[in-house]
Amino acid sequence: MPQLEILLPILLRRLSPAEVETYPIHLKASPWSKGNSVVLLLDDFPPRVFKDPTKPIEMGELWPANRELEPGLHRLFALVQLPDGTTLKRAEGDPRAPFAQHLFWLGPGDDVVELAALSEANGPGVLLANPRGTFNGNAAADQVLLETLVLGTAPESGEPKVSAEVVVDQQSYHAEFEAREVRRIVGLPSGDHLVRVSLLGADGHPSNARYASASRVITVNRDAPIE
Repeated sequence: MPQLEILLPILLRRLSPAEVETYPIHLKASPWSKGNSVVLLLDDFPPRVFKDPTKPIEMGELWPANRELEPGLHRLFALVQLPDGTTLKRAEGDPRAPFAQHLFWLGPGDDVVELAALSEANGPGVLLANPRGTFNGNAAADQVLLETLVLGTAPESGEPKVSAEVVVDQQSYHAEFEAREVRRIVGLPSGDHLVRVSLLGADGHPSNARYASASRVITVNRDAPIE
């Protein structure tokens, strides 16, 4: 199973606003299979996919040009994407991790604020690995992956579950499932649609942890020409 590590930035590295955009992200991936890709996620920005994990990637590639990083704690994630578009999960009993998380700081620090931020970042959280981007044509629109990754939960709490909400033309559709499952969203019409996931607590209700929900807007163009 491939193992991913984030070598740079170093864990809890403090970056200045002047250097963060061009700061190089260095990954280590071993072993690596042809056809796999790396998905990088920074905070709540749209994920980016890169084919070659050995090449440095500038941090500024991970957020839109019309946005800026705010001072404070930031979360960087790296996941292995398989040829079918899903992300690789850790096999049961395998200590190797096919994903990696690093925290880094931007700008000057405040001990009290940073302690609280670290506590929240190490708590329960959920990532929306899929869907992402634009889906052109009927075939793509009818095979929209819905996939999550849960972090920070105790092993004794059992298999985590998530709730998902898809908003289409101001109407919401809901489902609950185990976080390891990969679901598909079918029948989406053309347009922009909101996908939101929430980590469920032991009581079956959404967790109120800082990072226990994630959302993303995707675009469907059924009439788009397929290259």
